[in-house]
Amino acid sequence: MIAPMASRHDPGGLYLIVIALEKSESGNELVLRRTVSNPRNVNFATLANAERLILASDVDKLSFLYYGSGSKTGQARWRPAWGVQTRLPLLIRMEISFTNDRSWPSLVVAPVVGSGTGCMWDIPLNRCMGV
Repeated sequence: MIAPMASRHDPGGLYLIVIALEKSESGNELVLRRTVSNPRNVNFATLANAERLILASDVDKLSFLYYGSGSKTGQARWRPAWGVQTRLPLLIRMEISFTNDRSWPSLVVAPVVGSGTGCMWDIPLNRCMGV
């Protein structure tokens, strides 16, 4: 994802961000990596060497589900992948299960496009019209 970072934490501006499950010596960890976005060359491969922030340990499974329709008239439903490049899902749900008895509720977010993302958003069609 590409998202703004509050300037109290970092220089501010848009960042490339990934949340992923990564293996460690002690098991799987939920990890966030971020790096400053270059608007002229968005390259998510740079996240491989970005700072690693551990959000949780002893994670068994991480999954993302996407709620929405692939077209303006299609039926909205939860999907395991979102392949539509010009339309955001209405909701994104992150589910985490752990190897121990700990549990977290599902995290559900509604993605939005801000003015600094380089996208001209068409509100009636709920899709990016380009830069």
